[in-house]
Amino acid sequence: MRFVSSHGLVVSNNISNNTSRGLAVLTGASVHTSANTVSGNIDYGVMVGFGSDVTAGLDTIQNNGVGIHVVQGSVFRGGSLTITGNNSDGVLLESSSTASLLNGSNVITGNGGSGVSVNDLSFAEFSSTDNISGNLTQPDVACNPQYSATRGAGTVGGTTNCVEPQRKR
Repeated sequence: MRFVSSHGLVVSNNISNNTSRGLAVLTGASVHTSANTVSGNIDYGVMVGFGSDVTAGLDTIQNNGVGIHVVQGSVFRGGSLTITGNNSDGVLLESSSTASLLNGSNVITGNGGSGVSVNDLSFAEFSSTDNISGNLTQPDVACNPQYSATRGAGTVGGTTNCVEPQRKR
């Protein structure tokens, strides 16, 4: 399923067994998803790229190459997601992208890479109700070069190498 420079709503679908990506949201597209299963896709379960955004809730992203790939200044917002059993990272952020996992308890576990991999000027924000643990590559939340940043990574139950400044109140 592919959205390019458009808007969309994807509800209660099974997006599976594609030779590349399951759901691709590209080139300034904006998509809301709910209650979908995205599984068995060779490359990415969900790809958000090139200035696009996805808001997802109650989705299951499992058994893909990478669960969710967010790249090139894109935004992913998710709540009450299950991201498990992917061959590589559960969530991969690259090239000035953002993931906000705040709207409900997200479970990111059992992936072959890190649960969440934050790279190259990207940012991730978590809720203390998230469970990001038990991924095969440690740490579960990985802050990788260059200049990655997180907020709340120490509250997700798994391991992290992210260092966060104290929040001023």
